[in-house]
Amino acid sequence: DATHHEEKFIETLISNQYEISHIDDPNIYITVMDQMKIAGSKSVLYIPLQVKNQLIGFAEIWESRERRQFTPDEIALCQSVSLQAAIAIENARLYEQAQQFIADRLHAEQEVKVSLVEKEVLLKEIHHRVKNNMQVIISLLDLQSQQFENAEVRGIFQECKNRVNSMALVHSKLYQSKSLSEINFADYIHNLVADLFKTYHNEASSIKLVFHTEYFNVDIDIAIPCALILNELVSNALKHAFTNTQKGVITIELALSLNNVITLIVSDDGVGLPENFEIYNSNSLGLQLVNALSAQINASINFETSNGTKIELKFPLLAQRTH
Repeated sequence: DATHHEEKFIETLISNQYEISHIDDPNIYITVMDQMKIAGSKSVLYIPLQVKNQLIGFAEIWESRERRQFTPDEIALCQSVSLQAAIAIENARLYEQAQQFIADRLHAEQEVKVSLVEKEVLLKEIHHRVKNNMQVIISLLDLQSQQFENAEVRGIFQECKNRVNSMALVHSKLYQSKSLSEINFADYIHNLVADLFKTYHNEASSIKLVFHTEYFNVDIDIAIPCALILNELVSNALKHAFTNTQKGVITIELALSLNNVITLIVSDDGVGLPENFEIYNSNSLGLQLVNALSAQINASINFETSNGTKIELKFPLLAQRTH
């Protein structure tokens, strides 16, 4: 039985650490005899190739002389060479595995990079399309407002346009940003307030704008509520803080504390707020929006009316997401 013969041969080889076969051995395995005849060999010394007691093969030393007797020194030399060969073979196998592993990892990383690039392109396109769609909404509101002669109605349409524009500007900044989820908040504030001053150019003609802003990034969950809050506060200041002939100053302050709390202040040196004014009980849609959006970003609101109006909001840099 070939399998039984092979098992016995391997068992003896491992046990003795070598095995010698002669072509005229009565019990020689027929396949070995055929190989010896082809090679013109009469005797073969087999040495096991082992790494960490695991057989990975065996070395064969062929001899053309009949019944060649291998000396202990010859066997020891062959065993030493075979051991080095076994280590070299195992190292080559491990190296090949490592190379394949590295190749697989590089291929997987490349696929991830390609996927990320595709997602980034898609996300950029989404922000761009959202911004464009909002611009369409602004244009529709503008067209609709032209159907009315009443200045108050037109003012309501203008407020709606400003709110949509404040959100569109966020998506425009995200489209231009490398991170795709964060914008530079100070840069955004400068652009938004500049747009509002252009919108209310009659009211803003005698008003000076002052910025004291630190530069840092916020994500979209903070940016959009803040955009709407800032839109309402600056719009209110432009419309109500100054008389037609009065000159004044609107100041925007933005800071980030060491414990990642944002402070946003909108102040003016205008006429101030009415006596007994309470923001939480206001009938104004704009201030109701400020209340709702402040709660959304966990912001506290403080008012000062001693010298004009100062509205201060404090809220965490990172939005608390709900799942």
